Amino acid sequence: FGTYDQILKEMTFSPKMGEQFNYIDSSATRFHWDAWYDETTGVRKLVFPDENYAREVMQLFSIGLHELELDGTETRDKFGREIQTYDNVNIMNNARVMTGFTYTARRGNTEELFRATKSRFEPFRIDIDKHDFFPKQSIEDGWIGDRYPLCEDLPKHHFLKIGATYRFRGGSSIPTSQYMPASWDADEKIKRFVLSPDSMLYKKLCDPDPAGNCNFSNVVTLDENLNCFGNECSVDSVIIAQISPGAFYEYIRQPCTH
Repeated sequence: FGTYDQILKEMTFSPKMGEQFNYIDSSATRFHWDAWYDETTGVRKLVFPDENYAREVMQLFSIGLHELELDGTETRDKFGREIQTYDNVNIMNNARVMTGFTYTARRGNTEELFRATKSRFEPFRIDIDKHDFFPKQSIEDGWIGDRYPLCEDLPKHHFLKIGATYRFRGGSSIPTSQYMPASWDADEKIKRFVLSPDSMLYKKLCDPDPAGNCNFSNVVTLDENLNCFGNECSVDSVIIAQISPGAFYEYIRQPCTH
């Protein structure tokens, strides 16, 4: 099964759980505020994210209602009262985490028979426009993401450092782990970041044979620090790198917070 954290993640991305606990297409308050505007009356719509799964994932699937001792008995305060593990503020913060989950596209080999437009088998994707990206407090009165570095503190040219990971996207220039409008994929006006054949990063991603033909791997992890070349030296980061026409790699940036 892996770790319990992995089980919770798989469960959270399950469409069946999303349907059961109503958090499919739950959206950030900001999204509704921006999207629902009546120009005639000047009224905006104030809608908060659904709190059902945000509460149940704590109550039923993780920390429970009350703090416990190592022997399973309930922890008591100095007045002999049970100590709650979370409150309504924690639920609201958790609900903001659970925003943006939505269905992926249907699978033709399974759901074509039902003329579905969505998949109830594949894990959810996250619609970044509907996700609440503002800071969220944890139940320990810290902040979710405290253990991650600030994005602004990542080393210069971190996409060239040892351990940097790239995922082959084939002919698609749309990343999977960062947001980019889908319309950009076929828009020739969008400028691509094209690597020079003289670049050390190009050689790592292309892995050319003696004739110069690329041998693309699904995932490439840098095993050494690379020197920048040309345009690489003037950018802070890379999202999609074009190796040749119709061949793109996505840089999987290490987790960081803003």
